[in-house]
Amino acid sequence: MAKKSGEENTLSWLFQNQPELNDAIDNLVTELIKFKTSAPTDRLPGKQEDKFTQEYKNAELGKSKGEQYILGLAKAMGYEHPHDCVDLAPMKDRYRAREKFNLASRNAHDFGRSRLYLYEPGDRDSFYKVLGSKTKDGVIKNIQCKGVKVVDGSLSDYLEKARKSGFSGTINLDLEIDLGKGRIGYYEVQLMPYDYIQVDKHSHALYDMIRILDEIPDSFKTKGVERLEDILVMANASFFIEHGERTGFIVLREDAKIRITEQDLHSANDILTRLRDKLDDWVKTQSAGKKRSSRPSSKLQWAKDASEALSFAKTSILNAYYSKYNTAKPQSGLTNNHDR
Repeated sequence: MAKKSGEENTLSWLFQNQPELNDAIDNLVTELIKFKTSAPTDRLPGKQEDKFTQEYKNAELGKSKGEQYILGLAKAMGYEHPHDCVDLAPMKDRYRAREKFNLASRNAHDFGRSRLYLYEPGDRDSFYKVLGSKTKDGVIKNIQCKGVKVVDGSLSDYLEKARKSGFSGTINLDLEIDLGKGRIGYYEVQLMPYDYIQVDKHSHALYDMIRILDEIPDSFKTKGVERLEDILVMANASFFIEHGERTGFIVLREDAKIRITEQDLHSANDILTRLRDKLDDWVKTQSAGKKRSSRPSSKLQWAKDASEALSFAKTSILNAYYSKYNTAKPQSGLTNNHDR
């Protein structure tokens, strides 16, 4: 992510008079709407479509084994009723899967996936105890599920160390499933604190915006784009500082810190409000014209969710600002109203 620029103006109305920041906000909302409302890709070029189709089919064939495995993991971790703590998700939507497959920087291991919930920090220790029985071949001895192994190097513990986007909500690992006749299917296992369900949805909404900005080459990023990206990453990180502290899961973080100055606080409140208001205005415009449009109201839900996430982000940044994990000493006497 972009580094913070030098001194910033502390009053929100001054931020509104920065042309580069104004343009960045306008362009981000435009690109987000375009991304969310454009027709999905129904076919990839050349042999890419054949490869995608085969990998998606293999993931479908391996789905039942993947579900059996995550239930076995829950049992090995000591859960008395594994089905009650596991969310067996459906296959990733084919259009979304195709889109992700088309991005060279992404793997294709989460077409099939499920989530195991953690209810207290000690549940993570139970997971690593089970993982400790893994052989060099990736087989976990404590889980009876023939033909399934953990993909080497696939373990990512974001509960311990956040991603550069600020996300710190899951432990992820990929499974390799032997389908016979030389075919391999993949399945993603997520472990996530149960109390993070809602904040995970908010984080996902912010990540859609962060991703758009992150894909801009550094040489093309204006100071406005850099500042907007910094604020969104700060907001995303604040979600997990706030909820981690509230639920106790922050004890798992080795990087449990955030830097939010009073200037950042004013800037974030202004920028997040403007993003939210622009999305709300777009929803109102679309809703007013729905009788003349074929776009159903359900198609606008993503924008409503993003607006809600931006509102909660303002509160999370404020709470993170005053938390003991803020390395910038909070100043007393704030007079701005950081409402939702």
